[in-house]
Amino acid sequence: MIKRSNTRMTGMLLSAAAALSLSTQVAAQEAAESGAEAAAEAAPERTANGTVRTKIVNGIQAPDGLLPWQVAMFSPAFGNYCGGAKLNDNWVLTAAHCLTARDAISPQFWILGGTTNLMSGGTVRKAIKAIPHESYRRGQQLHDIALVRLEPMPESARSDRRANGPELAIDGSNRSDTAAAPPAAEKVIVSGFGRTSESATRGSVRLLMAEIDVVANDVCNGPGVYDGAITSGMMCAGQLQPNEAGKIVDACQGDSGGPLVKGVRDGNPVLVGVVSWGRGCARPNSPGVYTRVSSYYSWIIDTIDKEENPPPPPPPAEDGATTTETEA
Repeated sequence: MIKRSNTRMTGMLLSAAAALSLSTQVAAQEAAESGAEAAAEAAPERTANGTVRTKIVNGIQAPDGLLPWQVAMFSPAFGNYCGGAKLNDNWVLTAAHCLTARDAISPQFWILGGTTNLMSGGTVRKAIKAIPHESYRRGQQLHDIALVRLEPMPESARSDRRANGPELAIDGSNRSDTAAAPPAAEKVIVSGFGRTSESATRGSVRLLMAEIDVVANDVCNGPGVYDGAITSGMMCAGQLQPNEAGKIVDACQGDSGGPLVKGVRDGNPVLVGVVSWGRGCARPNSPGVYTRVSSYYSWIIDTIDKEENPPPPPPPAEDGATTTETEA
């Protein structure tokens, strides 16, 4: 069960089927690196108002071990197409728009973690259940959050695993407050294997990260920015205008579902956001929009608890009680 206190990131198990799928993805990426088109790339999902689902632009390579909660979602059909945050041995948090209708019935993807390089290292586990928020509707931005349950980890793997980096806590503060933490101007880190520019045709083989500022909801809702489209269940992070180097740092296509984390520098990382949507990649007055984790804290905890601790079936009716009801 997930608690508000930190939950440790651990190693994952590689299955033969998943390894075969991953090798297919790697082969496609190697072909792309040599100049061929990436055949396994998922097309951008556009929302009703034309915005493109997100997106790390102008970021840097993440050092090994700094962001151990980062995972990549991949399938034989799409290759690596979304990110996520590993909450514990069994659960990953991602964006609902990363799931297909079929995934909600029978997941058709695997989770790769424990690596900053899609070409090497890391381990894979099959997704066995995908649970989008019940109020999410495809093509919209509201309630863009989902949980993914991973195949069980054998006891032998549990006993042999080593702690892998800092623990990741889930933000449960200001759960219903439109001015939820973290405050504007606080530094947060977004990471992912997504595209490095809006015009790029494939994602990054290396895990990229960027340190960006939280943008207050009232600023993000201002005219010329998102004009009132940001709800209390969302938050913005990034830049409104280029920095001194003339660049805007942002997430991009393929980073969707990935983590937005505060407290990485001081060793107390807290998951505050999930990469959700935005207007292009690294455009002026278009900071990235994230699902605000604190607004869904209770949903995360309750959903995992119900899955891991289902209520017992009702006891069979006693013959005597049934007879009495009939006679009455």
